[in-house]
Parts: sequence; structure tokens; C-alpha cells
Amino acid sequence: MDNSRLNPEFQKLEVDYLYHLGLDSGMDLPKEFGDVKYVVFTRSFSNADYFANQFAEQFYGLNNLHIQCKTIAKDERYHIYKIANTLIVSHGVGFPSMLICLNEVVKLMWHAQVSDFKFLRLSPGGGVNVADNSVIVATEALNQQFQPLWSNIEFGDYYDYPTPLSAEVANALLAANPNMKLLSGKVMASSCFYNGQARLNGALAVSYDKQQRDDYLNRAYQAGIRGIDMESTCFAAFCNELQIPGGIVIAALADRLKDNDSEPSLMVDSDKLSPALHKAGQVIINYILKNA
Repeated sequence: MDNSRLNPEFQKLEVDYLYHLGLDSGMDLPKEFGDVKYVVFTRSFSNADYFANQFAEQFYGLNNLHIQCKTIAKDERYHIYKIANTLIVSHGVGFPSMLICLNEVVKLMWHAQVSDFKFLRLSPGGGVNVADNSVIVATEALNQQFQPLWSNIEFGDYYDYPTPLSAEVANALLAANPNMKLLSGKVMASSCFYNGQARLNGALAVSYDKQQRDDYLNRAYQAGIRGIDMESTCFAAFCNELQIPGGIVIAALADRLKDNDSEPSLMVDSDKLSPALHKAGQVIINYILKNA
């Protein structure tokens, strides 16, 4: 992380309250978090809970033993785990929840006196002309107009931020998983699950028909997009602004070009994640273990 790009105002506070995480700078954050090298973000409480258990079992070599990790700090907004040198955080759905999480995690890293770390993101999403349950390592994040930009309204004006992802991290994720069948490609992010992703099954009437939807998704495919989610551009833009190496692994649960506007449940049962998200999590685990 390039500390020179950080906002100096929060650094002047006598106590900086990371309200949504349930932490503050009055705590001994360097002692608790000073060894963090990786922060893994995933969307929901259940995704973070499952990944934390999956990661801990393999990091500590607990073969044939299922454990249940406990969250740290408060957990009504985000679930947070720390396992060895890895922080695992659920970021919620969409840009607003993710932005709160990213801001407070970065401030946490600064207060913990950590500057050399990577952000990794594990996310469910839709696929674009890929097999169901494919796992995609993202090379770039695009908006709904297929541009490498994320737009945000700040003080009444629009600001555009570029959305590159670290090629080094993407290549290392692929290299750490030579025996897995993985795809690499661009990911498109939308702030809306329904109309924003050209679905036909939302509550609001749509301004397009099925043929137009399919044409749009085919254009997305021609632009190199292989997955669709709701946070990637925001994540990539934030990482780029602070020069944090970032990577995204998408579990494509269903192919949108197969007339599939619905996505299956992420949880197979109460304690088992869908095969695609389990595999996507394993991609990140293998990368961390190889580079720990």
C-alpha cells in the first residue's frame, strides 16, 4: 500500500473509531493485526464463515477434523476472522457496503502498522458463455458499458476511477493451482442484481426484451467478460487508488447466456458451500499457502 495516498485527516484523530468493524485505534492493533499479509473479502456472513473454517483446517493441517472458527470484534455488520497472517472479512452486497468495509480495513492496516499486504476477493457471480460452476480469475473489472471505470458521486459530482487489477496477483493465483481447470477473463460489475445485469425477472418493468438481453450479454462476451458480479469495479478502483495488489476469484454459478436469469443457492445445506464457491476458495487458499 502507498501510504502517501492515504487521507491525512483520520491519522490526526486521537481515537479513530472503526465503527462498523467494532475496533478502534485505542486498542493494541499492531499486536493483534501487525502480521497480516493477506485480506480475503467475500460477500456474505455464511461465505466468510465457511471460508474461514476451510482455510484454518488446511493452514494448520487439521486433516479429517472439522472446526468452527469464531468471529472477532462485533459481527452484526461484517464477520471478521483472523487466522495466522490472513484476515477474512465479509463485505456485504453491493458498492456501499463494500466501500465501508474497504475504508475501515485499510485504516485498520494503517493503525496496525502494516503496509505490505494483498487484497483477495472471493465472490459468487453469473457466468457469460462459461460452464455452470466455472471459476474465473479476473484480469480486469469493467462497468456495465464495458469500460474499465468505477463511477462515484462525491460532494455532488461524478468521479471516475480506473479499475485495473494486479496482473502479478492474477498470474500467481493461476500458477498456484496448476491442477485446477480455471478460466481467466474480465468481470463486469453492476450496482443492481436485476435490471442492471439485464435480467428479465425483477419487480420493475424492463426497457428491453429477451433478444436485446441476449445481444447485450453476447457483446459483453465479445468484450472479454466472463463473469458478472456487484462489487468488482469498486474493489479494483479502491485497490488501484492506494496501490494495494488486488485479485478477484469469481465462482460463476450459472451461465447467463443459457437463458438463466436465476442463480442457485450458494449453500448446498446448512454447513456445505456450493461446489463452485468451495473451489474458488481453494484457489485462494492454495495461493496463500504457496506464498505464506
